[in-house]
Amino acid sequence: MVQVPYIAPVTTFHLSNGTDVTFDSSVTTIDSEIVAPYKETLTSIYLAPNVTRVDDGAFQDCTLLSSATITNPSMELGDNRCIFALCDNLSDIYYNGTSEDWAYYGYNGNLYNINTSGTQPPFCLREEGSCTIHFTDGIATVHF
Repeated sequence: MVQVPYIAPVTTFHLSNGTDVTFDSSVTTIDSEIVAPYKETLTSIYLAPNVTRVDDGAFQDCTLLSSATITNPSMELGDNRCIFALCDNLSDIYYNGTSEDWAYYGYNGNLYNINTSGTQPPFCLREEGSCTIHFTDGIATVHF
């Protein structure tokens, strides 16, 4: 069984200059306005359990982003489920839920939606590449 790292009570953005930006528990929705000041230096994100929604495009074009931790397995995504668009370096997502949970909440309810019918990859990760999703019941490397 794969475990998500320690579940902290605050959402944290880790920046390339070594600093961390934390948000208290009153921040329950992450949108592009919250991310904008950190877009060019964001290397990893930790979304605490109190985050209940991430809007479409919230992390779009965060080109240094390499890992994301999602601790709320039922976190609502934007209507298009496209939160990591053009995050070309995103290689690992740590998800505090099962692969079945991911499939239910992921892109169109399908983890392996890999451009077979002209559709977007899961969470609109990027056009080509792969990303390893770490679930509580194992891991999957998604190629697209």
